Amino acid sequence: MAKKPQESAEAAKTRKLRELREANEAARRAKGVWGLLGVGEIEHPGSKTVFVMCVRGREAPDPAKHARARSPLVPADDYQALVEWLNRRPLAEYRSRLVAWDLSDQEAKRIRTARIDEVRAAGSEVINPTAAVRAPA
Repeated sequence: MAKKPQESAEAAKTRKLRELREANEAARRAKGVWGLLGVGEIEHPGSKTVFVMCVRGREAPDPAKHARARSPLVPADDYQALVEWLNRRPLAEYRSRLVAWDLSDQEAKRIRTARIDEVRAAGSEVINPTAAVRAPA
């Protein structure tokens, strides 16, 4: 039998890091926290209004960008309401942030719905018309 050449320290380190990364990815996939989507929100603090949306990647929603073009992740009715809302005030008054990222489609929708409920519970108004269908009467 031929002996295997001994693994160099650098190769062993690389192998171990790869194994850790793959284990982390497998655990995230199992939880549904793995994918290309994120959940973001645009907020107007003065009026206590918020728009919650799914986004691609890890970038927070850009109010100026969303005022010009509709993302395929935003329903047409929601987009129309978003543009009308954004055009009421200067864009500099809006704040945006990313709530969650690296999500599957199903997990992003679940977190978006949960975030809408949290925003309402905190006393803010949600701009999304599709969320109004779920709103308690």
